[in-house]
Amino acid sequence: MFLNFLNLLKIRLVSLLMKTQWIAVEEKLPSCDEDVLMFDQKEGCSVGCYFTADRKFVRTTDDYRLQYVTHWTYLPEPPTS
Repeated sequence: MFLNFLNLLKIRLVSLLMKTQWIAVEEKLPSCDEDVLMFDQKEGCSVGCYFTADRKFVRTTDDYRLQYVTHWTYLPEPPTS
């Protein structure tokens, strides 16, 4: 039963990820200081924000400046219950 539950979660996660619309940094940049999900060619996916002052994406967890961000997307709304 637990394995069925995990499989259902995996299916749901994949379906949600497939709906994610990645935005190329050449097309549009997020608002300054807005947390987003970023994809960096060397670091992979992480949450962070874009600072217009130094034109860098910065990872939220450790303030590391990512140098190879190619795409980003909005974070989903937090749960309400």
